[in-house]
Amino acid sequence: MSAKAASAKSAPQSSVYEEIEAILRRFSPPFVSGAGGKVGSKRHFDLVSKKTVVVGRQERPEIWFASVIEQKGYTGFYYVPPKGSGVKISPRLQKLLKGTSCFHVKEVDQELLAEIKSALEGGVKHYQREGMI
Repeated sequence: MSAKAASAKSAPQSSVYEEIEAILRRFSPPFVSGAGGKVGSKRHFDLVSKKTVVVGRQERPEIWFASVIEQKGYTGFYYVPPKGSGVKISPRLQKLLKGTSCFHVKEVDQELLAEIKSALEGGVKHYQREGMI
């Protein structure tokens, strides 16, 4: 096994989690941190807008924006750009998408962190335009 492969395997998920959480914290305000803390034994951090909004025909007291949760083999970064928002997800970040909203992140570098931040900034602009924050 190469040294690079060994270091990638041994990279603790806690450091990946902490890097992504640090980016999310930069968006509070305008968002508010949600429950945070732990889900069972897993650390997580959520961002929500506490502004009452109508989604479809239903009034909601808050609307979710993004989350991060520390999993066993990866860090889950949860983010769904709203439809019609124009938010661009980079091809590299898109490759990490599993399902509709969870990106499985096993390791980060400055480029990937910048791509996450850019996607979040686009989401903030959309929420502002739509009056959701």
